[in-house]
Amino acid sequence: MAAILALAVAGCGSDAAKSKLFSDASQLVVGSPKACQRLALDDNGGGDGFIYGKSDTELGLDQERVYAAIFAKYPQVQGGQIVNPEDAVWVWHSGMRADASPVSGKLFFSDGISPDKTGAPKDLKSCGITNTCSALVSEFSRTGDKVYFYLMWAWNSDREISYFSDDAVKFCFTIAGDTAKNDPCKNCQ
Repeated sequence: MAAILALAVAGCGSDAAKSKLFSDASQLVVGSPKACQRLALDDNGGGDGFIYGKSDTELGLDQERVYAAIFAKYPQVQGGQIVNPEDAVWVWHSGMRADASPVSGKLFFSDGISPDKTGAPKDLKSCGITNTCSALVSEFSRTGDKVYFYLMWAWNSDREISYFSDDAVKFCFTIAGDTAKNDPCKNCQ
């Protein structure tokens, strides 16, 4: 994943708000999760979806490649690269076999897969297609006291970053069978 982001720092943006991290890229708007929101997740990877687009009113992206990741620790970007790709715990990209489509602006947990140590997908088929979502969900905290970070980006046919969600969204999961002792999203900032 770090190599993917290292491909280009300059991008071909549109009239949307500009990214603070990639000067020629547009801001990718994440509609869900919102900051400090709890997303429902069941054992099969079903539940609340992730929503994104060019703006709050224009969902989806028509870029060649869109990438989304959930991190266990805040993703650090330096010099056009994510420097902690090993902290990714879920990934999806538009080249995978999944039910999600970049132009729809919506994807679900079951559209993604576990990443390897570099943050790249372990498989190009989603956990929904390979029927491995329950194993992936079991890797997430069932204590309800874990915060995750959601980040997205896209690049164009010239392999330039064209959209980037500058701020990783801090959120929590409510997983079936949660035994929450405290709620990190309750006092989240």
